[in-house]
Amino acid sequence: MLLRKDIPRYTALLAVLIGLVFAVAPAAVYFALSWQSLRVSLEKEAEIKAHKLSLFVAANPLMWQFDEIRLKHILEADNARTVPECRIAHDRGGIVAMSHPGGEAAHPDDLPWPVVSRSHPVWDAGTAVGWMEIRISLRPLVLATAALGVASALFSAAALTFFFLYPWSELRKALDALWEMKERAQATLHSITDGVITMDTGRNILLMNRIAEIITGWPSREAMGKPVGEVIPLDFPVGGAAPPAGAPARAFRTRVSRIGEERLIEAVDTPVLDRSGKAAGSVLVIRDVTEKERVEDELLRGKKLESLGVLAGGIAHDFNNLLTGILGNISLAKEMVDPGKRAQKRLEEAERAALKAKDLSTRLLAFSRGGKPIRKEISAEEALRDAIDLALRGTGVRAEFRIAQGIWAVTADAGQLGQVFHNLAINAAEAMPAGGILRVSMENARVREGEVPHVMAGSYVKIVMADEGSGIPADILPKIFDPYFTTKAAGSGLGLTTCYTILKNHGGNIFADSAIGAGTTFRIYLPATGEVPRDVRPDPTVAALPGNGTVLLMDDEELVLDVVGEMLTQLGYTPVFSRHGEEAISKYEEASRGPGAYDLVILDLVIPGGMGGKETAARILEKHPDARIVVSSGYSNDPVMAGYKEHGFVGVIAKPYRLGDLSQVLRQALGKEDPAPGHPPPGPPRDEVTSPMA
Repeated sequence: MLLRKDIPRYTALLAVLIGLVFAVAPAAVYFALSWQSLRVSLEKEAEIKAHKLSLFVAANPLMWQFDEIRLKHILEADNARTVPECRIAHDRGGIVAMSHPGGEAAHPDDLPWPVVSRSHPVWDAGTAVGWMEIRISLRPLVLATAALGVASALFSAAALTFFFLYPWSELRKALDALWEMKERAQATLHSITDGVITMDTGRNILLMNRIAEIITGWPSREAMGKPVGEVIPLDFPVGGAAPPAGAPARAFRTRVSRIGEERLIEAVDTPVLDRSGKAAGSVLVIRDVTEKERVEDELLRGKKLESLGVLAGGIAHDFNNLLTGILGNISLAKEMVDPGKRAQKRLEEAERAALKAKDLSTRLLAFSRGGKPIRKEISAEEALRDAIDLALRGTGVRAEFRIAQGIWAVTADAGQLGQVFHNLAINAAEAMPAGGILRVSMENARVREGEVPHVMAGSYVKIVMADEGSGIPADILPKIFDPYFTTKAAGSGLGLTTCYTILKNHGGNIFADSAIGAGTTFRIYLPATGEVPRDVRPDPTVAALPGNGTVLLMDDEELVLDVVGEMLTQLGYTPVFSRHGEEAISKYEEASRGPGAYDLVILDLVIPGGMGGKETAARILEKHPDARIVVSSGYSNDPVMAGYKEHGFVGVIAKPYRLGDLSQVLRQALGKEDPAPGHPPPGPPRDEVTSPMA
């Protein structure tokens, strides 16, 4: 490391070196440039003279050597130099003629040293018959270079003398000041990407960079000379005293007075030392880490939500397996009880309760995994009323419905669509904590091209939900559909994002209008079929349609195998069981080689620790492309369930399901027509049903 006392010595050495360079460099450059110019000139002149001699030789091929007058004329022509030189024409036998322009010499070898020579051949009909040579003395150039070198040396000596006569005391003072400025500048430069405040020993501000101005809200010209605590109150941090100078970084939550909002500031105080090692001030480096903390909190919240989603998905999957056993057994029990018995009524009520539990698991799955909607034709009015009634239950908010006549059907995922209406109703209730009215309207709408921004032309069901809450500020309104954006202290910022995502996945859109004190209105456009829907309410008395054939059932749950096997037997099918993909493939291969091939295969999509339905179906279809396979899963919103045909399946059934649901899917997968209404399903007598697991 260079010490301050070494700087004058090294500066003097550098000055001497520079003086030597300036003493030598001009003469060296002059000689190099002159020599280069002379060399090029001689080569070109030798070439031109040789060309003229070649023309002369061509005109007198036999006698040219003897015409000395003409030869000397060619040699002496076009010469402007005054330096001693000699031009010589040679033939194969020796010198034919020569000339001494610029100074005579008895012989070419008598030219003043040093001498440089250049030559060029003389041609006659492609044959070299001689050559042209030019010799020139470099003594004038050497003398001129020496004179220039002496002048440069004298000038450099004069400059060095002036430099060394400069007062050394003034130089030392300047170096001391420069050193202190260097230390201050280094501390600033090391922190230049953050806010930098330079202070004197009294902690009064000397300098602020642009980032510090932004963080504190103080222009540098106004903050100059003020105590740092007046500009940014870091002297009184929350939870402890201010750190000493040079201490490690600490985070301070402080209110920046000119900005008027609480920010989380991180600060480092670094001392600046003078030449004696004493403190000459300090540099405060500040950083606004509010956004960084918010992002970290969001990432943590996202991880928590992801973990919670995985948990919810697992619970919903296991819950659906249990519901399959409950709902399936209820369906079987209903078939065993006479319609007029009191037990039939109780079983129907139990079935309705199980179907409501199925809706709950559907909500859990929508929260946990999202995915493509599993669409079917539904009544948007029923989904709207059910979701809003559930969301507002127990609140002081009352819903007023204005539903137009003949609302069209929509092709949608009922669970996901219900989640949209439920989230919006919850938001309305939270916006009206003291109670109020949520006005809901629904009507058919045909949208023309360009009529509604970001909505394609077509048939839609338009839903409007307007609350009487406090409203949303204009600067916040464009952000409400952004992920994790929320103004609620305990909110996740995912509710409206989920609504937007679900509606976009359905080909629709959602818009919000709001003003402070005027409430908030959400407008929803949901693609419609253009026709009034059929009665699509879940029917607890769906007929169990008969069938026949052998069905390979793969599932890892004993409860599911037991009840679905019993349901298959009740419907007239012969069930064969498998607990994982490898076993199902093996049994299918074995059966396909004999007379007892399977008519249908039902595969559970997810087999923990084993081959699931998607891969199993692909392996079977690879060798047996005509195989008829139905996919089933407790993850009803899995993309494979939504696009089952893309993966080779001929049917899909989501757990839990009833006997009638299973029979309809089986007949559709087998391509059979429905029986006449009221036809009893096949199977053993109701008092002699046996378990397929026996």
